[in-house]
Amino acid sequence: MKAVACSVSVRTPTPGDIVEIDTAATTITYIAQNSSFKVDTDKAALAYHIWDGGAGDDVIKAVVITASGTTITVGALNTVSTHADALVGDQYYPGLIVVDTTHLAVVAADVADAKKGSAWWGIISGTMLSFESAEYFSNAIVTNPSGCLLSTSKIVVSYKDDADVNDVGEVIVATTTTGGTVGKINGVDLA
Repeated sequence: MKAVACSVSVRTPTPGDIVEIDTAATTITYIAQNSSFKVDTDKAALAYHIWDGGAGDDVIKAVVITASGTTITVGALNTVSTHADALVGDQYYPGLIVVDTTHLAVVAADVADAKKGSAWWGIISGTMLSFESAEYFSNAIVTNPSGCLLSTSKIVVSYKDDADVNDVGEVIVATTTTGGTVGKINGVDLA
């Protein structure tokens, strides 16, 4: 996976050097539709799924990058934490929600546990990320979860419920506590 920063003058972009974000990723099959978001004036967060060719240990990774002009600096890569019940890997369809300059949430379907909707509360410190254990926001078969910031204390997560006979879309509201490390999705603490 690669990134490039551009400066723009009168609608004309001037790209900087292309930077490799994850050299170990041999195949990235899914990058969340909204996988990169602005964190601060010179900082963005990214979340993406790495497919391993069917070996069973697919992972979601996240990283913070900074930009100065057209120069990009890549922070430490993070494998998003495993579930509280010790299930490892196989999370597909990552969605990323930046809450403020020091907090974010990653939502995904956990294929290893019947595609349940899972969420991880993340703490941003400079270009470093750390994640709390995952919590389930849905026991249904979840596909394509995504979210957005509704206010400084609420995020919205939407997803398709494949367990429903009509494959209905569902929406839940999550509460967050900025300035602390507590987040909730569907009433579940993320920290």
